[in-house]
Amino acid sequence: MGDGGSRVAAVHALHGQAVAGEGVIRLFGDELFEQLAAGFLLVWHSGVSYYTGGTGGVQLRAGQGVGMKRKNTRNRGHEAELAGKPVSTSRSEMTEIVLPAMTNPLGKLLGGQVMHLVDMAAALAAHRHSNSYVVTASVDYIDFRNPVNLGEIVNLKSQVNRVFHTSMEVGVEVYSENAMTGERKHTTTAYVTFVAVDEHTRLPKLVPPLIVKTAGERRRYREAAERRKTRLALRYGTDSGKRK
Repeated sequence: MGDGGSRVAAVHALHGQAVAGEGVIRLFGDELFEQLAAGFLLVWHSGVSYYTGGTGGVQLRAGQGVGMKRKNTRNRGHEAELAGKPVSTSRSEMTEIVLPAMTNPLGKLLGGQVMHLVDMAAALAAHRHSNSYVVTASVDYIDFRNPVNLGEIVNLKSQVNRVFHTSMEVGVEVYSENAMTGERKHTTTAYVTFVAVDEHTRLPKLVPPLIVKTAGERRRYREAAERRKTRLALRYGTDSGKRK
């Protein structure tokens, strides 16, 4: 896939799994994580929706009940221990230079390479916030605004936008820089959802709540809830009220 106006929207994981409003633990519990080694970063790009569980737009805080039907007793004991973390804790940055093997015949950075870098930068932010292994669950949106040329520097910035129960949305912005002229361009924006995974059980684990302080952080927090609604609507159809 090349740059320049292409979009990848609603890229989701877990092909063929049925969800009945019981949260992400039902998705990952029996089949998937028996086959995953510790630290394995899951990136499946099948066109099937993903469900993060819990009530939309609700931030988990210490002492608050978890909206899951299964594994509820396992999580209760750890809720009170989860202290909130500010957005700044998760902020991450990566820098790469565009080499010939990363470009198409026109000398532009391949879209697939951009997606790989986005996934890595987003995973850094998710790791830092959750202090646990994480797996890529979905890519809601990725927009290629400007091409990146051979020899240019690519800078990726990521941060957690919102935390749900076991999942978190990470926003990534990508910038290109011409090292000869110093010109910088905003080339790509993406939103990636990750699930935190317990290193021993390979089951999803609760994520510390996110503390938002600035106007920009609050805006991204609200917008993440809307994107989650869209993600659930893709899974359940237009009548999302059927979801429990």
